[in-house]
Amino acid sequence: MIALSHKRVQRKALDVLNTVGLSNSVLKLIERRHRLDKWIAYAGMVFTVVAVYAFWRWTH
Repeated sequence: MIALSHKRVQRKALDVLNTVGLSNSVLKLIERRHRLDKWIAYAGMVFTVVAVYAFWRWTH
């Protein structure tokens, strides 16, 4: 009886640890993706400003 209970507790603990490990890896992946998206947005902003300025200079 005690061995069966111990097995259940051990299995549950391993499930929790696996879930936490997966959550950490997913959070790191999201953080990395967020950083990349931020740089893409900044590059788009710079490109837009340069394009508008170039168009303005070309028309005036």
